Amino acid sequence: MNDCGISNCRLYITEWNNTIANRNFLNDSCFRSAYMIARVIGLWGSTDMMCVMGGTDWVSSYFDTSRVVNGGVGLLTKDTIRKPAFFALAFLNQLGPGFLSRGKNYIITKNEKNEIFILFHHFSWFRKGMIPGDEQVDLEEVRGIRFEDEKPLRIELILQHMDSQGEYAVKNRRLNAKSGSLLDKWSRLGFESSLTREEIKYLQAVSIPEVELQRESTDAEGTLKVSVELEAQEVVLMHIYQRRENGTALRP
Repeated sequence: MNDCGISNCRLYITEWNNTIANRNFLNDSCFRSAYMIARVIGLWGSTDMMCVMGGTDWVSSYFDTSRVVNGGVGLLTKDTIRKPAFFALAFLNQLGPGFLSRGKNYIITKNEKNEIFILFHHFSWFRKGMIPGDEQVDLEEVRGIRFEDEKPLRIELILQHMDSQGEYAVKNRRLNAKSGSLLDKWSRLGFESSLTREEIKYLQAVSIPEVELQRESTDAEGTLKVSVELEAQEVVLMHIYQRRENGTALRP
């Protein structure tokens, strides 16, 4: 844009995704959610708007889309089950408008109440030769894909100049293979194609991120130390807010 003399124009990135294929089960996995977070953090401040490709799998519905998920680009399945990509977008929407810092695997923001939101990811691309040229990845293939970095990632951050000394609530929302992964929950049903309405409702209920809360205190200088350990393709949204002396949350 600079070379063409249009640097003053707005830049919108539309319909972006890790693949253009609607029969790629990576679209239904935690790989896509980590990919989305990594790309947004990498492009933070460089674009005016980014639009994810596909809101629902109904856009790719065809005669062969009879299973719960079929590798479509939607954030929701045809039965409105939320995929990991849906929660990735939801995590991004919870970030505060005040940008503080970012690194390779995280971004730190705050809201108007000075609550801090840190979004972490451990995205890793798949190893060379793992994906066929047409990017049509079926259910059996996606289960055998290996990634470049599959080791756990530990990140430690030191937050200085906190609003006040005292105890803070550190709430983590975890999106990984154990919590929030529709594919992994579906695997417990044997990847059955013909599910009852009750079983679909079950998948809707259990395919959600895990929530955990810890209590951390600042030191004498008002510094707060936080840490998180992530498995490959995991995303964690950390919400930090102050607590009252009686132990109840200052804000929900």
